[in-house]
Amino acid sequence: MPVEVDPRFEQLFSRSLDGVFFAALDEPIRWDDEADKEALLDYGFDHLRITDVNRAMCEQFRAPREALIGTTPRARWGGRPAEWRANQRLLYDRGGCHMTARAARADGSLFEVEGSYACLYDPEGRVTGHFGIQRDVTDRLRMQERLAMAERLASIGTLASGVGHEINNPLTYIINNLALVERELAALEKVDDLAAVRERLAGLGRKVSDASYGAGRVREIVRDLRSMSGTQELEDLVDLARVAERALRLTDHELHGRAALVRELGPVPPVVASEGRLIQVVVNLLLNAAQSIPPGDPDRNRIAVTTATRPDGSAMIEVSDSGHGIAPEALGRIFDPFYTTKEVGTGTGLGLAISHRIITALGGDIEVESARGRGSRFRVVLPAARAPGVSS
Repeated sequence: MPVEVDPRFEQLFSRSLDGVFFAALDEPIRWDDEADKEALLDYGFDHLRITDVNRAMCEQFRAPREALIGTTPRARWGGRPAEWRANQRLLYDRGGCHMTARAARADGSLFEVEGSYACLYDPEGRVTGHFGIQRDVTDRLRMQERLAMAERLASIGTLASGVGHEINNPLTYIINNLALVERELAALEKVDDLAAVRERLAGLGRKVSDASYGAGRVREIVRDLRSMSGTQELEDLVDLARVAERALRLTDHELHGRAALVRELGPVPPVVASEGRLIQVVVNLLLNAAQSIPPGDPDRNRIAVTTATRPDGSAMIEVSDSGHGIAPEALGRIFDPFYTTKEVGTGTGLGLAISHRIITALGGDIEVESARGRGSRFRVVLPAARAPGVSS
């Protein structure tokens, strides 16, 4: 007996501008009771079939409806099974979720989708499949990447004079020492006393060692800049304490003369992230803190950077200041793109918006406490990396 479909649902399904699909397992599975979740994911990889798609879904995949109906994850995710398994595990664990993922078109090209997905269950509570409502966000994400790069370059521009000063000091030291070594070596050609030659060579060795130390300092500064400005966004295990140190070195010239700097870098678990992106976030928070404090009275002001492990095991890095604070009416908008309370020409209004997007994309959050005239506290919280072999 055919199932009668409400015409309102039919219109919603067929005319939606977002892609809508339904998928069903050949046989239901008991996800909550089954210890061997990997075996269930193996089953789903070959036995979870698309049963219906709307026109917008076909347009996303650039394939006709008949080419999608009946296909399994193995056919659509053949080259990326680990990615599919991670997404599917999240869906089955929660029963429903909102996520961003990559999908493959009929020609093999990848695109980014963002959507909401929910499991379907039978009367016994077994998972019978799921449905999803998603849209192609490839262009939007590309634009966000360009904005993130623009903000990163703007931050580097702000740091440029200070970094130039930081590099100039050790470079001057290196050049002076090497010039002295050059003169001493020329003078040694006229010295006949072996003992005197040895003594002067020992002094030259110390000068070369000092020059080497200065060169190492320049290399650290350049490395920190490259870490922040690099276009490669590879995710790896990242130490938040090292992120804090690198961000502090980059912003030292901006902080100097405004406030006393307090470091409280306690033990913190590693997180899975792009180190360059996290440096960008902390640099932005430090620059905001510095710009909230007028220069000239560092003894009365402070900027504190703290890393710690939260009671739930998550990793935290916090930047607090004694600056002018944020007005209550602005506090709810500080993460909005292009919103800024700074004077014209001193801010793009993108720093906090991009920082918030970077952190939330990693499954974390930015917490804010502030009051007018009483400073601000920005707390970045990220999930700790799971130990190898530990499942979610």
